[in-house]
Amino acid sequence: MTDHPPAPAPASGPASPAAATADAVEAEALRWFLARDAGGHADPALAAWLAADPAHRRAYEALAAAWDDLGGLEDLAAEARRLERATATPAIRRPNRRGALALAGGALAAGLLGVAIGPALLRGWRADHATGVGEVATRRLADGSVLTLDADSALSIDMTGDGRRVELLRGRAWFAVAPDQDRPFLVRAGAGTTSAVGAEFSVGHVGADVEVTVGARTVAVALDAATDTATDSAPTRRLSAGERGRYGPDGFAAMAAVDPAVAQAWRTGKLVFEDRPLAEVVEEIARYHPGRILITDDAVAGRRVSGVVDGRDPDRALRAIVGTLPVRLQSFGPYLTLLHRA
Repeated sequence: MTDHPPAPAPASGPASPAAATADAVEAEALRWFLARDAGGHADPALAAWLAADPAHRRAYEALAAAWDDLGGLEDLAAEARRLERATATPAIRRPNRRGALALAGGALAAGLLGVAIGPALLRGWRADHATGVGEVATRRLADGSVLTLDADSALSIDMTGDGRRVELLRGRAWFAVAPDQDRPFLVRAGAGTTSAVGAEFSVGHVGADVEVTVGARTVAVALDAATDTATDSAPTRRLSAGERGRYGPDGFAAMAAVDPAVAQAWRTGKLVFEDRPLAEVVEEIARYHPGRILITDDAVAGRRVSGVVDGRDPDRALRAIVGTLPVRLQSFGPYLTLLHRA
């Protein structure tokens, strides 16, 4: 991973026993941190765990420092403790400490996997097709079109006699559209709609924006009129094979030339980044990672990255990224990974 031409990520073997032990300590520190009482270190059981090994205290204090950097996540810790109290069995006056820790850790995991879990669930209920974290799936539609959903993605479909309409609710999808002059294929995402009669293209959410990449033939991208403050008409752009367009709340961004094969590499498990901000790289890798990945520094988030990584091994992908950047990776078990300025 460099700031220059893409290169495959270096091979890596299984984690060493020392690394595995460190991961276990950090995961345990996370559980203690979430289950702690308001008094923190006053809990005798926590104090005993901290005193048992210097590595315990280092992991706990590192987590506390990181948590201070992400002050907004304190609400998640409070919610985890509230859920612990609310779900405790009434017949047991003092729950088993390890069970309480696991419950608090599980509650945190739910929050960290998506802070806006409510909207995510609402989108899930509307979806006709959805994929889980790390899952890429291909489906054939009733009209003969084929779609491939990237990991952690969802869409709804409305096929009628006079129209073919898809709404991309989250993530990214690639479409090979069956030609039908009388029924354009429409893909709604964000504040715009991509239409095709018979083309191959992908549509994906990238932060607050949407990217459209064309692999074959031509598509038209029309934005809602509200996104154009200068006119009442909806602005439209046409994209041909080998072009990528992007739009967002402020309208269209500049188009760019792309290699269609490279742009579709994610369909075979390869994630290719060419001069992309680290924040976007992490957002894409996060579709394949079971925990929450957070960047604690805006300067780090803006670092430009180029490279090729394997989406099927997201931990290795993250290590490859931070290995050649002034970025420090800090993991707390499977639930939380933080990227700091080194």
